[in-house]
Order: sequence, then structure tokens, then C-alpha cells
Amino acid sequence: MADGHPEALEAALCAVYAPRDPIGEYWQGRITLRALYTLIRHMPPDNAFAREYGQGWDETQWLTADMCAMLRDLQRTLISCTPTETEPDLDKLVRPMPQPPAERATQQESHEPIINHAERDSLMAIATGHTD
Repeated sequence: MADGHPEALEAALCAVYAPRDPIGEYWQGRITLRALYTLIRHMPPDNAFAREYGQGWDETQWLTADMCAMLRDLQRTLISCTPTETEPDLDKLVRPMPQPPAERATQQESHEPIINHAERDSLMAIATGHTD
């Protein structure tokens, strides 16, 4: 962990565990090598040694970078699984589509206009008060 930087690691240990001196306690026989290893491994991620000789990122930045990488992978997967369409399929559209004018004209020429005229005439007579 402290390859080539033992003094920096010792300074970080003293800063984190002050007023204790974990390396001095190890050499005096008050703590075991396993206990010293545990103290080193579980130092806070923002200690002086990690800031000086680490990658320069804290845990939040690593998690954010991992999430961005996962989202990029998901986006690539979705793009590779989705076929590209040159023209949209009109049958798949869910929106109501207006009928072309030619179709509307043929539907209105049926017997419905006669019924509509009769209904309209009776409603106009009632509205104006002219009942014959």
C-alpha cells in the first residue's frame, strides 16, 4: 500500500489516530501486525496519504464515474438492440388520424345528410318557434 512512501504513510497514521502512534505501538509490542494492518486498511478515504499518493478521487467521485459507465453501457445496449426505422410505421401510431378529405366526402354522401337535414329543420323550428 505504501510502496516507496513509508514516511507519508506514517504521517497519515499519526494524523488520523492522534495522539496515538500506531507504528511505535507495533514496535513496542503493544499491538500486533494484524492490528497495525487493520488500522492502515481502514483509514478514512480522505486521509493525507490517500490525497497525496492516491488517484485523486474520493469515494463519491468513483461511484459517480461507475454509474456513468453503467449508464453508457445501458445506452449502447439499447441502441444495439433497437432496429433503426427509416419511416415510421403508421399502423403503430396510437394517435387518432384524421381521414383524408376524399374519404370524408364519400361518407357524407350517404343517407346520413338527409337525416341530418330533417333533424336540423325540426330543431330550427323549435328554436324559432315556427312549428308547422
